[in-house]
Formats: sequence, C-alpha cells, structure tokens
Amino acid sequence: MKPSTILYVLKILPGILVILALVLCISTGYKIWTSPVSYSGIQAEMTDQGEVKRRVTKKKKFSEISGTGMIPLVIPVIFVLLALASIVIGKYSLLVTATSLFFIFWFIAGFSIGMAYTPVLLFLLAAMLINLLRNRIIEND
Repeated sequence: MKPSTILYVLKILPGILVILALVLCISTGYKIWTSPVSYSGIQAEMTDQGEVKRRVTKKKKFSEISGTGMIPLVIPVIFVLLALASIVIGKYSLLVTATSLFFIFWFIAGFSIGMAYTPVLLFLLAAMLINLLRNRIIEND
C-alpha cells in the first residue's frame, strides 16, 4: 500500500471506531436499563408461634431499582459523544480527555455496570492509539 493510502486509512479508522463505540454504548445502556436484576434477602414475619424467616428472591428491571434514574447510563454516552466531537473537529487532545473520562467511569462503575462497557472502552482506546500512530507517522515524514 502507498503511504498516502495508509495515512488515509489511519485518518478515517478512529472515526469509525468511535461511531461503533457510540452504537455499542447506547445498546449496552438500553440492555442494562431493560434487563431484570435478581436480588435476594430474608423476609421475617411475626406470627403467634414466633418469628418465621424465609428466603425471598425478587426480580426487577434496572429502571425500577435505579435510585439515580438514567444518569449512570447517560454519562458514558456523553463521554463517547465527546470523543466523536473530537474526531469531527480534529482536536485529538479532546479524544484523549474523553477516553480518560470514560476509563474513570468504567473503573468506578466496574463493580456494578462498568464491566458491561468494556468493549466501548477498547474501541475508544484503539481509536486513540491509531490516531497517535498516525501523528507519529506524519511527524517522521
């Protein structure tokens, strides 16, 4: 391949990866929002014979139990939109910032919903690294 073709591919590839990350982020959020969450506990009742305890398992959608509403699902979409905006305007330092913010979200929320967003993080990291590679190639020419 010609060097100009390689540079062209390296220029459009981060945008494609960020668009894929956005689609995946939205679909992951929708899946989390509509998926049932199962949780269990012990229910105690007082009767004439004494206290009766029994194990209870309940299933509710994330949308029904989320105390903060959709905010935990909108935050990653905002970060990916910020990454997409950085590609569109050509300010790649903003891509690094958006990817870093997404990583922080992924790490903090990792014990609940964060791990579901791992593929999105990988797409953003790949876009950032490909862009870095492209910039290095341009600097060396």
